[in-house]
Amino acid sequence: MVEMNQELARALGDPTRYSIADFIAKSNHPVTIAELTEFVGLNHNAVRQHLTRLKRVGIVLEAIEGRSLPGRPRLLYRFNSDLLSRFGLPGPYEYLSKILAESVSNGLPVKDEGRNQGIREAREASNAGVSGRKDEPFGPIDALESSLVTRGFHPRRSDSGALVELILKSCPFAEVAQSYPDVICNLHHGLLEGVYSGHGGEGEIDLIPKDPRLAGCVLSVIQELGGSET
Repeated sequence: MVEMNQELARALGDPTRYSIADFIAKSNHPVTIAELTEFVGLNHNAVRQHLTRLKRVGIVLEAIEGRSLPGRPRLLYRFNSDLLSRFGLPGPYEYLSKILAESVSNGLPVKDEGRNQGIREAREASNAGVSGRKDEPFGPIDALESSLVTRGFHPRRSDSGALVELILKSCPFAEVAQSYPDVICNLHHGLLEGVYSGHGGEGEIDLIPKDPRLAGCVLSVIQELGGSET
């Protein structure tokens, strides 16, 4: 553990690398190399070198974009949710406990409190002007996917006309979800409904839970024709 902390400290000791990690940690969507080159003002090769070091010590995670649009899929980067507290941001369980505490305090069902939280997050993203990507449209489904990525669910997206499915390849709350599936799944169902509607989405959202130890839960969205998704 001490050796790992030293590795993290060395990786973050470079000011540019720290800025890149901080940008990814605070972003509400998976970040592209193009975004990072614009942010730090360096060429893409220099940014890739910094990302390689951050990946090596597990600070950022890399994934290939699930893309329905024409063109080559991009590499996407997100912050390791287990390390969010090091950047003064709530980790997964801290985030979960806050919503549960608010549910008890407000006397609301967890699904309703989750929905309220999702709407607040969508509003905050809109006010901050960070909900979209400059290089392509960013709609309600993108917001859903980004929220799931940020929380560590590792979604795989499948588009089929009006039906979009997000298959969750990991459950960051598997231990507690195994004991209290109705609480945890209803909370996240409401949260995602709030994120989706808060970004202008219209249509029905369904969450099909699976064994949290194995993951594979399916979030399906049936978009209304003429909705705002791009």
